[in-house]
Amino acid sequence: MLRQVLRVTAGALFLVASTAAPKALAQADVDRATARRLGEAGAQALDAKDYKTAEADFRQADGIVHAPTLLLGLARALVGEGRFMEAQECYRRIAREGVSAGAPPAFKRALEDAQRDVASLDEHIGAVTITVKGPSGEAISSAQVTWDRVPVNVATLGAPRPSDPGTHLLHVEASGYATVDQKVEVVAGKTIDAPITLQSSGAAPPPPQAAVASAPPPAAP
Repeated sequence: MLRQVLRVTAGALFLVASTAAPKALAQADVDRATARRLGEAGAQALDAKDYKTAEADFRQADGIVHAPTLLLGLARALVGEGRFMEAQECYRRIAREGVSAGAPPAFKRALEDAQRDVASLDEHIGAVTITVKGPSGEAISSAQVTWDRVPVNVATLGAPRPSDPGTHLLHVEASGYATVDQKVEVVAGKTIDAPITLQSSGAAPPPPQAAVASAPPPAAP
């Protein structure tokens, strides 16, 4: 089915540059041909369940000529890799962008498929609530947090953070506290808590000393 959609897309992409100048049109022809071949290769890889190859092909093709059919293939490749969060965003992007009234039937089918498939991903996505506190339970606003080496916006701490299921690495550090690296297991369809309590590292610099005026030397006898 996806291969048929991509074949129709190849013809539909011709409409995008049909009014361009000759040189631009020639370049557009090359771009469309390149995107078409990449899309067909991605569809073959998707059929063979070679999801990483399919992702690379569809991502590159959509970067050359953006089309909902190519973005749909990318989303399905990401689902095959278990990267449900990214796939969900691809589906939602197709829905946000929509298609024009005169769009090719393949584009309209891609939109319908995306709207249908996105609803099925919720059950595959979990969530984690990260909190960072000090030894006495005080919040540490200066903490730097990463999730699988990707920085976490501190404004999201304390709120459920959607995540793909599986084992993830939570890294927390703050000046004056010992660094914490903790593995967190996220379960599909569930929200888990990941409370982090930082302990003083004992390496904090001493507070600056106030200047003290020295007494004048005693007068010579």
